[in-house]
Amino acid sequence: MCEHGDRLENLINEALLCQQQSRIADAIQNYTAVLSLEPDHEESIRCLASLSLESGDWQAALSYLDRLVLLNPSDFEARVNQAELLKRIGDIEQSYKNYQALAREYPGEPIVLFNMALVEQSERRLEDAITHLIAAVTARPEWYDALFRLANLYHRTEQYESAIEYYQRCLTVRSEWQVYYNLALVFIQTGDIQSVENTVSQGIAKVSSTTDLTGDIETLATLLDKKADSFIPLQRYDDAVSYGRSALAIYQQVRQAYCPYLGGKLCNLLVDLGRFKESISIYQYALQLGYESVDLLNDYGRVLLLLDYNDKAEQVFRRALSIDRRNSNILANYAYLLASEERYDESIEFCERAIDCSEEKSKHYRNLANIYFLSGRLRQGLSALEQRESSNALSLPLPDWSARNNKLLVVREQGLGDEMRYASFLQYLFSEHDLCCCVMCDERLVSLFARSFPKLEVVGATGLRQDQALQDSFNCEIRSVSLGLRYLAEITASVNDFRQGINQTPAYSGHLIADADRVIYYRGICQSRPGKIKIGFCWRSAVNILRHRLRYPELSLFESLFKSRDITLVNLQHQPTDDEVSMIHSWLGAERYLKIDNFNLKDDQDELAALISSLDLVISPSTTMFELASSVGVPTWVYKTKTDVDWTFAESFIRVFYHQLKVFSKKGYEEWHVVINDMEQELTQLLSE
Repeated sequence: MCEHGDRLENLINEALLCQQQSRIADAIQNYTAVLSLEPDHEESIRCLASLSLESGDWQAALSYLDRLVLLNPSDFEARVNQAELLKRIGDIEQSYKNYQALAREYPGEPIVLFNMALVEQSERRLEDAITHLIAAVTARPEWYDALFRLANLYHRTEQYESAIEYYQRCLTVRSEWQVYYNLALVFIQTGDIQSVENTVSQGIAKVSSTTDLTGDIETLATLLDKKADSFIPLQRYDDAVSYGRSALAIYQQVRQAYCPYLGGKLCNLLVDLGRFKESISIYQYALQLGYESVDLLNDYGRVLLLLDYNDKAEQVFRRALSIDRRNSNILANYAYLLASEERYDESIEFCERAIDCSEEKSKHYRNLANIYFLSGRLRQGLSALEQRESSNALSLPLPDWSARNNKLLVVREQGLGDEMRYASFLQYLFSEHDLCCCVMCDERLVSLFARSFPKLEVVGATGLRQDQALQDSFNCEIRSVSLGLRYLAEITASVNDFRQGINQTPAYSGHLIADADRVIYYRGICQSRPGKIKIGFCWRSAVNILRHRLRYPELSLFESLFKSRDITLVNLQHQPTDDEVSMIHSWLGAERYLKIDNFNLKDDQDELAALISSLDLVISPSTTMFELASSVGVPTWVYKTKTDVDWTFAESFIRVFYHQLKVFSKKGYEEWHVVINDMEQELTQLLSE
C-alpha cells in the first residue's frame, strides 16, 4: 500500500465516483487498475463482482466472487452471493452444495435456509423447501418474503389450512393485495364463500386507492362462476347458487355495478330451480344499482309472469318497450301475458308485431298459433303453424290436387311427438284417389306409420336423404300440419261425432296401430302380474338437464299416488336408476312393478307402441311418451307445469288430437302435491269402477 498508496487511493476514489454516477464501464476500469496494483484488494473485488452483475456479465461476477471466497472463506456474504449466482447461471447442483456447506457452518441462518428453499422449489422438491422455509420463519418470525413463499407452497401443495395460516401471518407484517388475492383463492378452493367475500372486502379497504384491482377481482368472480357451473352436473344446486351469488357480490365490490353476465346466469339458475322470488330480488338489486337494460327487464317480466304478478309484469314489459319498441322477444312475452289474461285480440296484435320485427319468424308464428288455439280458433291456429313452416322455405310448391298422377311428399314435422300428433291428419289422404303419396318420418316411426296407413308409402328421413332418385320422383310436397287446414271440415265433423258418442263403444282406438301380435304378447305378460289395472308410468324425460327440472316432480312424491294400490306399474321410463326401481318396489312390492328389458324404450317406438297398447292407463309428464300413448288410443294422464304459453293442452287442441287425454297441471310456483292430489282422487275413482 505504501509503494502505490497515492495511486491506489486515487483509483479507488475515481472508481467510487464513477459508480455513483452510474458510469459502470469507467468504474470497472478503475477497480481493475486497483487489482493490477494490489491483486488481493477485497473491496475492489467485491465491487467488481457487483458491477459485473449489474452489467449482466454473470461469468465475470462469478469469477470475482470465487476470488473473494478463496481470499476469505469466512466471508458469509460472498459465499451466499456465490451460491445464488451459481443458481442463476443454471449450475443448480453446485449452488445447492454451496448452500448445504453454509447451512452446516451457520446452522439456523435464515437467509441460507430461505435460499436453499428457493433452489429446492426450482427443483420441485417442495416438501424439502417447506421444511427449510419453516426453519427460516422460526428464526425470523416476521420475515414477509419467507412467510409469503411458505404460504404459497402450502397453497400449491393443497395444504389449505397451513396456507391460510401463513397468508394471515403475512398480513400481520404487511397489507399487500397479492396476499389478500391469494387468500381468497384458497377460500374458493375450500368452499368458504363468506371468507372469500370478507377477504376481498378487507383487501380493497387496506390497499392504496390508486391500485387497479379490477383484473384480479374479475378473475376471482370468474373462478367462482366456473365453480358454480361445476356443481350443476353434480346436482349440487345450492352450492351452485352460493358460488354464483358470491361471484356477483365480489364483482360489485370493485365495480360498484351490476354484472349482467353473472347476474343473468344466476337468475336463470334460480328460475330453473323454481326459486323465482330469489331471482326477482337480484333483478331488483340490479335496478337499484342503476342497471336497466331491455334484456334485464324482459327476463324480470318473465319471472313476474311465472309468479302470476301480471300487473307488475305488464309495467315492466311496457317499460322495456318504451326503450325498444321493436324488440321481438319483449313483444312476444307481452303477448303471452295478454293471452294468460284472455285478452286474446290484444295478444294477437303484439304477436304479429313480434313477427314483423324479427328475422327468425318461425317461433313467433308458433306463438301466434298458440294464442289462436287458446282462444278456440282452430283454423287460424293451423294457418299460423302453416306460415311458421312456410317461413322455413319449402323447396316445392303446394300440390295442385286436381291434377292426376301427382306424387306428393308429406314432410315430417320437427320432433318425434309432433310427427305422431300430426299423423292423425294422414288418414284423410285416403280419399284422394288420384294422388300417389309418400310420407316422410323419423326412422323410428317407419314400421308404426306403415302399419297405421297401409295405403300410403312411408319412408324414413335418413333413407330419403340418401336416395336421390326417390327425391326426384316427387313433384309437390306439404307439411303434415298443413293437411289440417285442407281437411278442417272433415276433422271437425270427426271430432263432433266422437264427442256425441263419447260414452258409447267401441272407444276411440287411436290413429296409430301397434302390432296386434306384440300387443297380445305384452298383454299376456301384464296379466300375469297382480293388480286390478296395469298402469304404464314414465316420470321424467330421457334427457336429464337442469332446465327440465321444473317439469318433473321428484319420484318420491308419487308414493301417495301408488302405495298400497291394487295396481301393477309397468315401467315406461328410459333407463331408470337402481335407486328409482328400489323406491317403487318399496311402495308396491317387486311383483307389482314390471320392467321389460327386451327393447329400447327410447328408440324402438314400434315395440313401445305395442307395450303401451296392452295397458289400461299411461301416466307421463309432457314428453313424447304421452304423445305415443294418446296416438295409439290408450287413456293417458299427463302432468305438467305451466311455464310457457301452453297451447298444446288448449281445449280446442285436445279435442282434435288427444281424445282420451286428461291433463293435470299446476302453476310454475306451486308445489307438485297439488297435481298429485288431483291424480289420487281420479285413481281412487277409477279403481272403484
